[in-house]
Amino acid sequence: MKPTKLDALAAACNAGACNVRGLLHSLNLAVIEHGELPTVHPLRDHPALPVIFGHLSFLCGDGIGPSTPALEKFAQHTTTLEP
Repeated sequence: MKPTKLDALAAACNAGACNVRGLLHSLNLAVIEHGELPTVHPLRDHPALPVIFGHLSFLCGDGIGPSTPALEKFAQHTTTLEP
């Protein structure tokens, strides 16, 4: 499976992206793309979302970032993607 915009956004969040407005714009585009692709999992189950929302909550001062289990699940998911 090829990486999607959700995968790229979660990777950027994991790397410390800090432009909230840009992240939200990218999230919008990623959700639109997800709806247009044949997909393995529904959007609500995508392993990138907890990483993205955890990072956004951290940037907004309302959290400590993505949980360790969320990061581990996303890391496992990325091993299934094509380079």
